[in-house]
Amino acid sequence: MRLRRAVFERMLTVTYPLAELEEYAAAQAIPVKRLAPASMTHGPAPVFLRDDDLCDISGYEGLAPSPEINLFELNNAIAIGRTEFILKGGKALYPRVIDPATDAFMMELENRGKVDLKAARVSIFPRKAILREKRAISLLGQCNGNYAHWVTEVLARFVLVDDIPEFKGWPLLVDHPIHEKLLDALDFLNVSRRRIIEVRQYQRVEVEHLVYISPPSMTPPDTREFFETGQLAPPRVEQFHFSQPALAKLRERAGTMAQDCLVSAGTDFPFMAHRKIFLQRAAWSTGNGRLLRNADVVEEALREMDFEGVQIADYSFEGQVLTARQAKIVVSPIGAAISNLVFREPGCIAIILTPHYERATFYYFANLMAALGHHVIFVLGPQTRHGSGNIYNRDFRVSIRLLRQAILKASEIEHDQKIKRQMPSVAAPALRVVGE
Repeated sequence: MRLRRAVFERMLTVTYPLAELEEYAAAQAIPVKRLAPASMTHGPAPVFLRDDDLCDISGYEGLAPSPEINLFELNNAIAIGRTEFILKGGKALYPRVIDPATDAFMMELENRGKVDLKAARVSIFPRKAILREKRAISLLGQCNGNYAHWVTEVLARFVLVDDIPEFKGWPLLVDHPIHEKLLDALDFLNVSRRRIIEVRQYQRVEVEHLVYISPPSMTPPDTREFFETGQLAPPRVEQFHFSQPALAKLRERAGTMAQDCLVSAGTDFPFMAHRKIFLQRAAWSTGNGRLLRNADVVEEALREMDFEGVQIADYSFEGQVLTARQAKIVVSPIGAAISNLVFREPGCIAIILTPHYERATFYYFANLMAALGHHVIFVLGPQTRHGSGNIYNRDFRVSIRLLRQAILKASEIEHDQKIKRQMPSVAAPALRVVGE
């Protein structure tokens, strides 16, 4: 089997010059529609609770990059499953939000390609089978098997293009295989019943008329430094991009549709009465470890503080949306379930229980919460020897004392928000008097 794979790899692998898609489009006069400009999101600065100084938290200020989003219309182009690459004009095109010098590609991690930065070339080992379509919209990406990526990248992309009249009825290129619940989420939003074209990993799709949207959110599969050396790269805010306007559009669309599906809150979604919830993270629901080893003690402490435990992974997509929309304070071990706060109006308070270690980065959820306008409190706990051999995904514990401090801090934030909401109604009459 190894020999057979080596033969096929040599036969099928093609090397292309690397080129930034935006630069290529400008040089070739390819039609581009600007959907959102690049900007910096200003959100509440994250709060960190910890017992030691193992990691540096000095750069976390509540600022996060929101990427430029462009829609490209490409004729006679090739999309590749599980990648952001578009093959056209003999080049491998990638969106500007990706920086090959600092970001590794998933195909490198999975031995389906190699990048030569010095020569500015990429070698790709694709599947032999090729799909051919007259027209299609690409929703393909590098990490689409993960719920957080699916929500912030795939679903956000879909709602951006779904309302554009000239692409009405165009089919969708979607990575395959992925979990049934992820497809259900797309199916829920896909009210016009666009055809879904399943694209296997590293399969090429030749499309006569291809629509490609640069990622509204971007999280590289890994840093190039870690991929090439095994050493953690220093944390940097620019590693994770989240589009505030795209996520707001997704929140509005999903929330309205989910609310329309609600028949009886008391019967169908009894958990909606709870404003303080704890997102339980069962071992079976995660593929990357990072389990909370003292979860039973944490849950007991949270129940004493009137938190309701929720196995949100068991809910339908609309159930997850409605749960998030009702929550005021959410406690959760670090994981993809936290991305459900995309569907919550700004002002939620997220308490994230997470492991800490040297050069640990917290920018993913810090940036996401900034883009959503939520407060975030990180409770940092030491890693254990359990879990994945990868330092990113080892199990951890958290201090109940620090957890109680986080709940107290969240209550203070909630109280301050309530006071601020009441202030305009009190101040308005005085302003009118002054004006008179």
